[in-house]
Amino acid sequence: MSNVGVLIRTNGKVEPISIDGLSDMQSAVGGLIEYALTGGDDITLNGVKQTWDLIGNEEGRLLGLPLNPIAREFIAEMCNMPLGNVLSMHGDFLLLGHDDEGANTDCPTHIRERVMQMSMFDAPFASLTTVDADGTYDVQLFGSDDE
Repeated sequence: MSNVGVLIRTNGKVEPISIDGLSDMQSAVGGLIEYALTGGDDITLNGVKQTWDLIGNEEGRLLGLPLNPIAREFIAEMCNMPLGNVLSMHGDFLLLGHDDEGANTDCPTHIRERVMQMSMFDAPFASLTTVDADGTYDVQLFGSDDE
């Protein structure tokens, strides 16, 4: 059974992802997994606990993976602590939910919506800059809402 999660990338993108077991989780974070943080046991919505897990590459720091500012900001917000008190987070991170027995579930809607708002990008985009012989610049944007 597949679960809907959120992938928090080191490049600032936050995107939905479908996860079907351990191999998908390892693929998403690029290696062996580690539960970096879990929370939400005190939050219920329509009588259902809204619990979540933040999962990363357990060797992210040792391998020198890129820093993940969104994952770090997420932890600071969820733990209600200053950003300076959160250790550096390295590599891509995965957000999923879990049930009372610890089995993976879909990432709770309110968590998914909140972390999607933290994304540094509203939509995938690219730009193409050309320079004519007379030195005139032309910039075209692709994938933006204005397209």
